[in-house]
Amino acid sequence: QTIARANRRADDKTSGVIVDYVGVFNNLQKALAIYAAGAGVGETPIKDKQALVGTLEEALREAESFAGTLAVDLPGILAVKGMERLQAINQAVEALVAPDERRRDFQRLSGAVTRAYKALLPDERAAPYLRRVAVLHVLADAVRAKLGPVDISAISGKIAELLDEKIEGVAILQPIAEGDSGEGRVDLSDIDFEKLGKLFEKSPKVTAERLREEAEERAGQMVRQNPTRKALAERLEELVAAYNAASIDAEAFFEALKDLIGKLDDEQQRAAREGLSEEELAIFDLLTTPEPKLTKTQEIEVKAVARRLLERLHELIDAVDWQRGQETRGAVWTELRVQLNALPEEPYPEAMWNAKVAQVWEFVQGRYSSH
Repeated sequence: QTIARANRRADDKTSGVIVDYVGVFNNLQKALAIYAAGAGVGETPIKDKQALVGTLEEALREAESFAGTLAVDLPGILAVKGMERLQAINQAVEALVAPDERRRDFQRLSGAVTRAYKALLPDERAAPYLRRVAVLHVLADAVRAKLGPVDISAISGKIAELLDEKIEGVAILQPIAEGDSGEGRVDLSDIDFEKLGKLFEKSPKVTAERLREEAEERAGQMVRQNPTRKALAERLEELVAAYNAASIDAEAFFEALKDLIGKLDDEQQRAAREGLSEEELAIFDLLTTPEPKLTKTQEIEVKAVARRLLERLHELIDAVDWQRGQETRGAVWTELRVQLNALPEEPYPEAMWNAKVAQVWEFVQGRYSSH
């Protein structure tokens, strides 16, 4: 029981603690001589808890050294209070948030500190490390929350749990967004570039990361709706890669993202300009991108085909799990070919028509797979 309970698995568990209340340890060592026979001569999986102190100290050294190379003053954050501390946290986040590799390295190192500290609790030997662990944990949460206002209550709860309800002595819980005026809390669902520009002057890397996250979310959603928009997502990937490689600075990245967001906005309005729904536009684009080039009359005909096809598809797939049964799947495939057979013949010779049927069929299987 002692071996099994200490060794029981759990999320984020790195060790188990054995407390020798009634002299059970000698018998435990005898048992381990049998059940831990795979260990080397004289070795035992049981270590004194002082080994966890060493693990924590090493994790702290690595994390603090990494922060130091970026001029992040961890002791300085704890040494000040109020707005000075808030400013110090913002400066640290600005240094740690980008590029991606730097942010991932910091999250990995701070995570190792957190795990080592939790493994040592509730031992009193953890107490001297409380403040050093707390500042790294708060910065990790702040970096993670870089794209919007931080949920202070959530962070407070996590840290209180992590630090065994002793966080009052650290007093480091402050909003990452400055003030109550809304500055720093830009609503990216309705982007105000003037407000973003002001924020960029204070925190260029953080602001660029916020805009990047918004662009990635919107581009991903738009490509799922309409695969012909893939070029916009690829352009975003190129920008991010260039920024992470330091080929462009935060200001150039920010301006390029603004331009790309403008293109995404324009693309989102195209369905209305074409007189189509988003679903109809996706089918129309598949039928016309990158070719054939249509006359105005042919364009009207192809739009009509897209509308009729979508109407028939919904009649067939909305009420059933159409992909599971061979009969229903075959009915959808047949109806798709029947409807696309109404495409004008001149711009759609047989080879082109077959290619478009295959493209639309692939789209239908992916887009409507949940029905």
